[in-house]
Amino acid sequence: MDKTHTAEFSQTDSIDLVLRTAQDQFVVSPQEETRLWVKNAEGSFERLCNTRVSLRTASLKSGQLVVMETRSKDGTWPSQQTRAGSSATKEEEEFHGQPGICGLTNLGNTCFMNSALQCLSNVPQLTEYFLKNRYLDELNFCNPLGMKGEIAEAYADLVKQAWSGRHRSIVPNVFKTKVGHFASQFLGYQQHDSQELLSFLSWDALYHILLYRLSRYVTRPSSDDEDDGDEKADVEGGKNIPKPGNVAGGSSQDPGPEQAGPSSGVASGSRAPTDSSPGPSHWPQRTRRKHLFTLQTVNSNGTSDRSNFNEDTQAQPYIAIDWDPEMKKRYYDEVEAEGYVKHDCVGYVLKKAPVRLQECIELFTTMETLEKENPWYCPNCKQHQLATKKLDLWTLPETLIIHLKRFSYTKFSREKLDTLVEFPIRDLDFSEFVIKPQDESAPELYKYDLIAVSNHYGGLRDGHYTTFACNKDSGQWHYFDDNSVSPVTENQIESKAAYVLFYQRQDVASRLKTKTQPGQSDPPAPPAYDPISESMDVN
Repeated sequence: MDKTHTAEFSQTDSIDLVLRTAQDQFVVSPQEETRLWVKNAEGSFERLCNTRVSLRTASLKSGQLVVMETRSKDGTWPSQQTRAGSSATKEEEEFHGQPGICGLTNLGNTCFMNSALQCLSNVPQLTEYFLKNRYLDELNFCNPLGMKGEIAEAYADLVKQAWSGRHRSIVPNVFKTKVGHFASQFLGYQQHDSQELLSFLSWDALYHILLYRLSRYVTRPSSDDEDDGDEKADVEGGKNIPKPGNVAGGSSQDPGPEQAGPSSGVASGSRAPTDSSPGPSHWPQRTRRKHLFTLQTVNSNGTSDRSNFNEDTQAQPYIAIDWDPEMKKRYYDEVEAEGYVKHDCVGYVLKKAPVRLQECIELFTTMETLEKENPWYCPNCKQHQLATKKLDLWTLPETLIIHLKRFSYTKFSREKLDTLVEFPIRDLDFSEFVIKPQDESAPELYKYDLIAVSNHYGGLRDGHYTTFACNKDSGQWHYFDDNSVSPVTENQIESKAAYVLFYQRQDVASRLKTKTQPGQSDPPAPPAYDPISESMDVN
């Protein structure tokens, strides 16, 4: 505290009046961001978050010390630097770079969070909303079920630090703590999904920022996948397990001749052959022969070695069919089995053909028939009926977030979908999908340009998230990999790792460019979003 001033206020005066008075007394510009702290009886400081309440509501008493704090030019608060106990080097203090080109430190499996934050940070409207402090008027400190603006303020601190041009990288530990406090699924340092965090931030935490998401790209299973699923279902259902009396097609009561060999693979009956034709009388009477295959109880690992089988067969009733050891030695030749000539098709690897993003959107808006297992409940006849469903677009958002389905979970398998989705950098046209009467004189209302991509590399259990993003000031694309940032070209953006796509409507981009040009008056802003007027009925 460099200076102190004494002022008198009424109990009915607002905290905002105290803040403005302090700004006048200390000659602080209204454009500079400031906040107030009050010293309580214990000697600690408590922040006065809600400036719209009166001194009586804030429980301020006569003679209490109120401290005003001003945000630094690098986007940080002096009190945060004091609590962190870290001092910046002279090189870091003198660093001046391009605003927005700032990395995020990985705190331990937090690359998903860094990727999501870099995408949001490069949404021009959202970033300007926080840089110009317009969010302060919309923070709700009174809702007992809300977050008291803590997530929004923590995100604003990150944005202002990243776009100050004074940092090569920043540590998002405060934001990580706040998110984990209000969303327990993000507690700790486990691996998570960037899209899930984006959904939480867009809808739950930053609910006043109207970001949209265009469903998911869903691939229908191929015929091969369906056949595999049926086969697995039969095996798990026990349909392919032969009964003890009929092992591998053989019958213990079959009177036919016994023939077993490597070409047949069938164990027949146990009776000796009968022959009415004359022949040598010295033929020996054949005894009962063993089956080629046997049924055995196995452990959960599937091994049929009974010598190592120590599990409780009643608790783990696994059954496997396997060669009889003696029959395998007699009829199975491993060298011959491996000596077959491989056809070219054996080494062929099926390559998944790429799909276009436009095709995905067409499938999203295509009419589909509800299956018998998922009927529609008719409100008139009060019964479930077979019906069709179709989704249509009525209006388009300024910022469009498209989530590509990269993880497939079925009853029998889980896999990472690495199909290449070809998406345009510019001129993503939605005009053919909007059913609302269109303004043909303004085609930019229905076209989008790409501004950011969240990438996922790896598989289901582990992986890494990165980001491609276009800087709103320079127009240059950069690759964000945690605290590493490097420039890239547009040809490097499209890949199989693309997971979440961020698009900006072209009319919005034109409006933002006009605002940045000197001597230009601001064009009229679009009407405020009305959830009632822009609602859509799904038939």
